[in-house]
Amino acid sequence: MKKYIVALLIVGLFLSACSIRQEITPSAEQIETDEICIVDNPAVRNGFLEAMQKTLVERGYKPKVFSKNDKALDDCKYNIIYTANWKWDLALYMAYAKIDVIHNNRVVAAALYDSNHGGANPKKWVKGDNKVNELLSQMLPLKNGAQPPMQ
Repeated sequence: MKKYIVALLIVGLFLSACSIRQEITPSAEQIETDEICIVDNPAVRNGFLEAMQKTLVERGYKPKVFSKNDKALDDCKYNIIYTANWKWDLALYMAYAKIDVIHNNRVVAAALYDSNHGGANPKKWVKGDNKVNELLSQMLPLKNGAQPPMQ
């Protein structure tokens, strides 16, 4: 009986170590404009930025990309800052992403995806652009009568 309990504990620890964390805080306020500025993060793979732009356009927004030191960012009502990284485990996959929407110097919407402790969990092998779409779609409301794309 003790061996059975120990085996269950080991399996439970193994499975809990294979967790993927995803937290989304949708915007609680109405986004006042359709223009959203994205602060480019050159340390992140190019496809991530393109996926964000595509999703924002599909949701009725007009994204503009600026470098972090661009003075034009001061004129933006809403800024998106982001980071992401990839790992290799039999294939390259997006292991971590964090996206924040900033308005008046405070975060009004946020998303975190973290599969760094995904271990043997097969759900960690996500396509980055699909995950970006999922995160932003849950963070920001549709604008100007935009219809979500058919899945």
